[in-house]
Amino acid sequence: MYSHKEQTMPATEVSTSYRYFGIFRFVLALMVVISHSARLGGPEIESALKPWGLGNVAVMVFFCLSGYIIAEALDLFYRQRIGKFLLNRALRIIPPYLAALLLSIFAHLWLASLGQMVFFDYDSVPEGIFSGNNLLSNFLLIIVLYGLGHVGLQPDYPFVRYVWAVRVEIHFYVVYALLCWMLTVGRFLGVLRSYAMSLAFVLFSALFFLSLWTNASFLNYFSFGPYFMLGVSLYLAIEKSNPSARLASLLSLAMCISHFVLYVGRGSNSFVWGPVALLVVLFAVVAILARTRKGISVNRLDQWLGDLSYPVYLNHYAVTVVMLSLFPVGSVYLFLLCIFLCLVASWAVALLTEPFTKGLRNRVRGVALR
Repeated sequence: MYSHKEQTMPATEVSTSYRYFGIFRFVLALMVVISHSARLGGPEIESALKPWGLGNVAVMVFFCLSGYIIAEALDLFYRQRIGKFLLNRALRIIPPYLAALLLSIFAHLWLASLGQMVFFDYDSVPEGIFSGNNLLSNFLLIIVLYGLGHVGLQPDYPFVRYVWAVRVEIHFYVVYALLCWMLTVGRFLGVLRSYAMSLAFVLFSALFFLSLWTNASFLNYFSFGPYFMLGVSLYLAIEKSNPSARLASLLSLAMCISHFVLYVGRGSNSFVWGPVALLVVLFAVVAILARTRKGISVNRLDQWLGDLSYPVYLNHYAVTVVMLSLFPVGSVYLFLLCIFLCLVASWAVALLTEPFTKGLRNRVRGVALR
């Protein structure tokens, strides 16, 4: 479906312009926080926000945006440097996760000492929450994607509650990096090399439909494939003017909508088409921002907020559990206070990792994004 024209350019010589994805990423992270904090706002706020599933919408749009950004990164900065790409991703993902995990563990230990541990989606304290096996499995979740259950390390309780989405992202990073490697390794791959992206589109589409039809747990990660496929297709359509990618974008969008309708409407007759409309609008925002260029200089606020979005996603669960445990009766003020504390705590935890990893990531990339 896609055609590929090779270009090899050192990372330090890449010419690119900055797009304001940072504030958009922060807004998506804020949508997740708002969605997961709604119960703290009392019945009125919870009933108003819950049908929209803002967290679900935001995460799916995050996947699409990741597809676009990673396609661009591998095209511009990591051509024939797949190992360095994966190293950069590891530096971005793992240290903030470990910092968030430690924060969450200490927050839960403190609540346990007070005897006031309350959860959003557990009726009681999970058995073995502080066991050695559970703690070890939480540390391994970000690295080991399969097989923990076979060695008795399936977590009884994930302290970073929404790490599943990060694990989905890691799948995409690894698979897409391998596809890009296939496009650059040499002639021995023959025709496969020329049509690797088209074959990948067909393969991931097939895996997507299999995941829906069979409900097989090992295919669950691939059910989110269309969102990444949409992001990659948008990149190839916008940056490479690839006509096949335009068709792929439309097909991916159709699969995204199909998945989302099933995902949010599963087992209920809940409000579906409002969130679907919001999802499509935010996909359109991704495409609009991708075409909006502001030159090489980066808006510092946009970059700072964009960098903060991942820590906000990781750390907000610990804050919301603390707030719910200490203040079981919700109010508008608690709702707003929770959102504020989520942002402050995330910024504070980010200070523990970002200053140390950012320079390393720039060196691995070969160019600083500024």
